[in-house]
Amino acid sequence: RTEPDMRRATRTTTLAAAVVLLAGCAPSGGGAGGSASPEAITVEVAETDEGPSLVGTDGRTLYIFTQDTDGTSTCYEDCAAAWPPFEVEAGATVEAGEGVTGELDIIERDDGSSQVTYEGMPLYFYAADAEPGDATGHGVGDVWFIASPEGQSGAEPTDGGGGAPTPTYSDGEYDY
Repeated sequence: RTEPDMRRATRTTTLAAAVVLLAGCAPSGGGAGGSASPEAITVEVAETDEGPSLVGTDGRTLYIFTQDTDGTSTCYEDCAAAWPPFEVEAGATVEAGEGVTGELDIIERDDGSSQVTYEGMPLYFYAADAEPGDATGHGVGDVWFIASPEGQSGAEPTDGGGGAPTPTYSDGEYDY
């Protein structure tokens, strides 16, 4: 080999060694082909039109559906379009913000997604709430109520649901 060929071979070997070394130092889950670990989601308490309520990360009011059972969501398809579940990425954790006194958890829904629960009750948003502080879903159909930070559920609505539409129930389904 000639001297220029030897220098080129040495540079190539040094570059390859550096790439291997740097790859070993990269955090797991980062980089191409991996994904970062989901962040912790914090549930907060905020004042709404109906009083204090749990709110999601965007400050929107959270609701419970009294037709759900402890740890099981029954709201899918048309229902979930009107009442989007408070979903998180698989593997995420949920933390209680100031004023949240009950137990938060995450369940797996029948569709495989992960939904946040409070005191065992799945949590939802209401699609008709336009901005943080709105609670127009409170009392809808006498089955939807704001998620109280005290863990009380199914409280009587204070104003008949804030003018929100009341669904009809027929053939085992709610019509929104």
